[in-house]
Amino acid sequence: MDTFKNQYGCDSIVTLNLSINPIKTSNFSATICSNKLYVWNGIAQNAAGAYQDTFPSYLGCDSIVTLNLNVNPIKTSSFNQTICSNQSYTWNGIAQNSSGAYKDTFVSFLGCDSIVTLNLLVNPVKTNSFSQTICANQSFTWNGIAQTTAGAYKDTFPSFLNCDSIVTSIYLSIQ
Repeated sequence: MDTFKNQYGCDSIVTLNLSINPIKTSNFSATICSNKLYVWNGIAQNAAGAYQDTFPSYLGCDSIVTLNLNVNPIKTSSFNQTICSNQSYTWNGIAQNSSGAYKDTFVSFLGCDSIVTLNLLVNPVKTNSFSQTICANQSFTWNGIAQTTAGAYKDTFPSFLNCDSIVTSIYLSIQ
């Protein structure tokens, strides 16, 4: 209330009935993976944090909304595997037999990607062959075994890379 003098010098009492409308506040949470974006009110966010925006309420006052954004990480891992060229390595249902990096994506316990890389190294299998001729009354000792008949003989030894080294004595011929 306030009192004023009117034009005749008399008191004029004015009463102000003031209503204060409340500011509305609300918040909500969202969770994304670190390789995703969350678009809120036209703005793409990808970092964890609290983001506020102000909207007019139905009473004409501010309405403040807070987004609490959580960002879960993407997990990455890798492992190495070595095989020989006469082998294959089955990973996630696919047989691989060439050197390279093979990636696959799985869903982690947080619902985000888990990227696993297989680093595959394929070592060669070595092969070698030679011919030997002997007389009919002789023998040829190869790998500790005396051979006296013509033919092709084969044996396998481990190489320095732990892969097979196949040596074939082709055409032991007898004259």
